[in-house]
Amino acid sequence: MFRSPKKGREEPPLVLSVLKRLSEERRAVRMEIDAAMARFNTGILLRNHVVLVGKPAGLAASLKKGDLARFRIPWDTRNEVRMEIAVLHMNLSNGTEVFLCETPSGRALPVRRALDRFNTRSFKNLHLDLPALKESFAIVDLSASGCRLEASPKLFRNSLRVKRRIWQGKIMVGERLRINLDLVIPRAYQDKTVGLEFVVNRSGNHNRDLTTLLGLLAIREVSPEYPRPA
Repeated sequence: MFRSPKKGREEPPLVLSVLKRLSEERRAVRMEIDAAMARFNTGILLRNHVVLVGKPAGLAASLKKGDLARFRIPWDTRNEVRMEIAVLHMNLSNGTEVFLCETPSGRALPVRRALDRFNTRSFKNLHLDLPALKESFAIVDLSASGCRLEASPKLFRNSLRVKRRIWQGKIMVGERLRINLDLVIPRAYQDKTVGLEFVVNRSGNHNRDLTTLLGLLAIREVSPEYPRPA
């Protein structure tokens, strides 16, 4: 019996075509800058092969030239566009603040991370308690399977060594909400922070409480007003 050959996965779209469409439609994207630990809704504008990205207030100090900015394509969320920041700040004639990125060549790239991470630096009541270390750390970003903490270099070298298995932990939201963790494993360091993978305790409502917390963080990030170059 004859069978037609299977079709391969469709190629990712050309970056330039994605940027042109977003610019023409004035469509918002969710921009992520990992080095600055920033995620925000914004608009983009393509001008002479330079990408103008609307910049929210307060972001300027944390940006550096060469940082990678990326966003998932709204109509093709399996793929993302990654751009290098070339100019940190510019004021447009309408008063909008933007940063400029170089337009990448070629096609969009597969999304590297399936789980959303949320910047939680502004929350002073969100901590990770690790009883085995007798330490409590401020959580600076959070996802369904891990988080990033502020910690001293001394702890990186000792208590929070990469791949060390630390049993039992608690994500504390204020004094009332506690999400129990069975296992915490340091995975990577960046500046004065350490990235951790964790396993949530399956008893009780801990998984549900984490999902609810992440949902609230997602709602907080979504704003009908976003910086949009005109």
